[in-house]
Amino acid sequence: MGTVADSAPDDDVVVRMVDGTAIVVPADLGQISTYVFLEQEDWFEKELPFVRRFLTAGMRAIDIGANHGAYSLPMARLVGAAGQVWSYEPQATTAARLRRGMAANGRLAMTVVEAAIADTCGTATLSDGRSELVALAGAGGVGQDTAVTTLDHEDSIRGWGSPDFVKIDAEGAEPRVIDGGRDFFARHSPLVMVEVRAGDTVDLTAMRKLQDLGYAVYRLNPDPPVLVPQSLDEPFDPFELNLFACKADRAAGLAAARLLTERVVVPAPADGIAALRPHPFAALQADMLDQAESGEWRTVLDCYAAAQEGTRGLAGRIGALHAALAAARREVARQPSPARLMTLARIAAAGGARRLAVNALRAVLDIAKGGPLRLDVPFWPAHPGMDAESPGDAPGLWLLAGCAIAAERLSAYSGYILAPGPLTKGLLRTPYCPPDIERRVSLAAAVRGEGFVLTSRLANPGPGHINARLWREWLGPNFAQGGR
Repeated sequence: MGTVADSAPDDDVVVRMVDGTAIVVPADLGQISTYVFLEQEDWFEKELPFVRRFLTAGMRAIDIGANHGAYSLPMARLVGAAGQVWSYEPQATTAARLRRGMAANGRLAMTVVEAAIADTCGTATLSDGRSELVALAGAGGVGQDTAVTTLDHEDSIRGWGSPDFVKIDAEGAEPRVIDGGRDFFARHSPLVMVEVRAGDTVDLTAMRKLQDLGYAVYRLNPDPPVLVPQSLDEPFDPFELNLFACKADRAAGLAAARLLTERVVVPAPADGIAALRPHPFAALQADMLDQAESGEWRTVLDCYAAAQEGTRGLAGRIGALHAALAAARREVARQPSPARLMTLARIAAAGGARRLAVNALRAVLDIAKGGPLRLDVPFWPAHPGMDAESPGDAPGLWLLAGCAIAAERLSAYSGYILAPGPLTKGLLRTPYCPPDIERRVSLAAAVRGEGFVLTSRLANPGPGHINARLWREWLGPNFAQGGR
């Protein structure tokens, strides 16, 4: 069943991530880790690709709440033999899989510590639950006993040197992690990523504690993927799961690497009409492009074009994105046409206003129920992946497919959380359906006992689909229609 690196005990499967990392997860689609890695061939958090850009050979990283290694394993491969990753995972069975994940990737400079991090050293009981949701239980709790340690204690015995990155995902215990590492955070200057949202609950206590220790707070803007300042006194998008924090010296290094901007300025706009013309879909709006006039909508297009220019400074790109989003919101409030709503959804997603993007997409799809979408102004398709696709002789299908793909990806982190609806399933019958959407629909059908069709694309590796062997040898025989 493949090479040693791709084999695992019968109760495990080895899934490849988009960067080639092998991760060992339970052979159980009821586990969110297994489901998500098969669905997306990566973890669903937007922060992981950013961490991949940040870490380089020789760096040192600490992963608190490592789980199966969604962050730890890619990080260890990135820092190489000259670096080091310390991964803290208190649940015994999950830690065992994490170690098997290390073996599946060859020799990694990575240490797995089977312990929880909190504010005191000792022992505690883990609550029962799925590996991604296990937390420290209160006194008298029922579950697995585990060792508990602190960052300050681990710093004194592990020889960490000067860590570059710390990820904290402690299922509600994040403030206790900070309390147990006050000396660590005062002495060192890592970039810190903290989970601040669990379900509908937002807890900023840990971030405020880091602020008290001299750390500034940032969020990750999706496109361009750069850290931008975030006030803890202002609301942020409900899809935002993690925030970052670092001291001034680390921020300066990140800014020099074009990974962070402290300032936001509004630069001279670009030519938004010229930015649209090279794309195949420009034919749909040729007359509108030729007759485009100045005004608020032209401001939207010009500012968004400036935000997309990679040669501009980050402060100007983020400033242009903010200006484009503000102008698009005003225009949609004035006239919520499909072209305006699709463009707003795209800009909002780029700027981290994911809820706004979802609402705009739902509005477009509601309009589409009444008939063909009418285009009244130059526009961008809601899904950037449609830019290179030609509408051909079915522009209505092209428009709806872009909206449906964007809505499916943005409405939920995974089909595990929100099952794909009829519109998403309908994408399978179009030439525009990307591999991840087919996987999303197929996995949802599998876990609901409906079965799925093991298509040639699922059964064979190709662009955007690297785990074909698992679909052929595990998912197909066990869950596909006629597979049992």
